[in-house]
Amino acid sequence: MITAYWITFAVGLTTLIGWILMRGLAHAEVLVRFDPEQRVPTLKLAVAGMLGFGMAGLSSSYAGWDPALTIVGALAGAGAAAWYAHWVDEDMVEDIVEDTHEDIEVAHDAPGDGPIQRR
Repeated sequence: MITAYWITFAVGLTTLIGWILMRGLAHAEVLVRFDPEQRVPTLKLAVAGMLGFGMAGLSSSYAGWDPALTIVGALAGAGAAAWYAHWVDEDMVEDIVEDTHEDIEVAHDAPGDGPIQRR
């Protein structure tokens, strides 16, 4: 069973890397027609499910759980990862990015800007 978890994890990780690259190229307006969010809307959930299944299955297998309980744990990991991927949407990510930029601007405008000096 460990081999199945490794294969699922490897396929999920490879797909995630490809999804990130295609999403980045689509946002850079290089390959807009290949945006994975537009072409296959459920791909994000499938990739998250594969990664969650593989990670939870591997961790529970190496922890020495009973094989039946390992499968239950792997399925729970897949469900939790897919739920989280569905819960995190672009608006939430954009809010986090905006907050980070505001924090950087506030820190940049703070008194004492300049190179760090040693005493």
